[in-house]
Amino acid sequence: MPPGKSKVRKAVEAYRAYHQVEPQLDVDIAIDTTIPMGVGMGSSTADITATLRSLDQAFGNAPESQTHAHLSLKAEAASDSTMFSNTVKLFAQRVGRVIEDYALTYMPLAIVGFNVVPGTCFNTDETPAAKYDTDEVREFDALRATLRNALDWGNSRCLGEIATRSALINQRKFPKPGFENLLRMKRDSGAAGICVSHSGTVAGLLFGARSAPTAGQLSRLLSDGADSGFEPLGLFRIR
Repeated sequence: MPPGKSKVRKAVEAYRAYHQVEPQLDVDIAIDTTIPMGVGMGSSTADITATLRSLDQAFGNAPESQTHAHLSLKAEAASDSTMFSNTVKLFAQRVGRVIEDYALTYMPLAIVGFNVVPGTCFNTDETPAAKYDTDEVREFDALRATLRNALDWGNSRCLGEIATRSALINQRKFPKPGFENLLRMKRDSGAAGICVSHSGTVAGLLFGARSAPTAGQLSRLLSDGADSGFEPLGLFRIR
């Protein structure tokens, strides 16, 4: 429950097969979530991860994040790294594998969020994976190296620039409406960068915690976003 959680059902079936749960043992799953669906905020992976963790508790199995990543891909074409916690990881979403564990957490951040295409559902499972050329792959490699330094130094502005460059590459593959307005808002607000869901409709302005917008600045930013046709989602903090 509620109806329509077909990916959760697939994940449960995959879990039962993997752990050889006896056929006569049945389970009831009730999902209670506030995460919007179909916008790129990882709602389906969150549902699946919560379910798998609950099944581990119910059947006395030790939780294993890599196993959860494997089982998630039995239920969806691409998974977020929700099953991994504590440290920043580079995760291959369509393979279910951690490429690199940076062994560090994000510095404190503030993100002003928007849905840039309100009312639209982005179906990742029906969207082919982006194809990158040699130059783009080289740029990703450079961004990965820079990310290590940004995390080491706790440099939010450097992190923002990495996110912006990644968003610019993504714009060539899955263009976000109003992207130029996001770049303008970044310049006008002094934000460290912009971040986008590579498979979804959400985006945000990224700030270091010390430069987070005041209440008045936040109100103006949300109003500016609404004038650009975005749905304001509010202020989110990473501590």
